[in-house]
Amino acid sequence: MQYTFKNEIFKEGNRYFIKVPFNVWEECGQKGLIPVEVSIGSTHFECRLVPKGNGVYYIPILKKLVSQIMDEAAEGTFQIIDGLTRINHDSPYSKQHPIRKIDNIQKLVYPKEGYCGQTCIAMLTGQSVEAIIDIMHAKVWQCSFAKLIETLDYFGIQHGGFVS
Repeated sequence: MQYTFKNEIFKEGNRYFIKVPFNVWEECGQKGLIPVEVSIGSTHFECRLVPKGNGVYYIPILKKLVSQIMDEAAEGTFQIIDGLTRINHDSPYSKQHPIRKIDNIQKLVYPKEGYCGQTCIAMLTGQSVEAIIDIMHAKVWQCSFAKLIETLDYFGIQHGGFVS
């Protein structure tokens, strides 16, 4: 389902946003960081809605898109998607054809600190930690929970998704 909003960008701190003009909890039936595909005129991008409390959400706008979006249409739309495709848009795997069936997990120890998320994915997939770092584009301290979920999707590994 597509939801409509006014293209009114505002700045909060160093970041730019558009406020979603309705209670997202009530209208969409979801809470937490909600992945969406946004369209404003000819500009299309994916992001996670930022919860501000009590059903109020913001659409985060990258600085490089601000001037482009300001010149676009007065209204925009978004639709909720299963997950972002920053990592998994060109995956050779799927839930039907995952990288492997996990019947055992070989313990891995990575000598550098801060790579626990990447190491966990490596153990699940049977790949090297270095290969996972390359796929995730996530160096040390850059492995968010969202990137973990995206990487599981990339490899076709079933999971329960986000729980808020």
